Amino acid sequence: MPDPENTITKFKVQDKDFLNRIKQSFVRQTFMDFIGASLTDVQPGYCEIEVPHRKELSQQHGFFHAGIVGTLADNAAAYWPACIGARPTAPFNLFC
Repeated sequence: MPDPENTITKFKVQDKDFLNRIKQSFVRQTFMDFIGASLTDVQPGYCEIEVPHRKELSQQHGFFHAGIVGTLADNAAAYWPACIGARPTAPFNLFC
């Protein structure tokens, strides 16, 4: 959960129904259901998605596979700007 004093939580919401819209979008993503992901917190400028660790989602050393990490980062990065009516425009890079 973000710190209420942090400036990232001070975004102004343009779409008052953003939470419902994001939740509906999330449940339509069947891959998120397949990996067991859940949308645990969405606020203006913040999105948290959790996946319980399990062997099937791991690489050979037992850590989450980078594909799972990338999926979560991609979804969270797309949802938090949607809370404030913006479109994600930043490049997506993941270094594992």
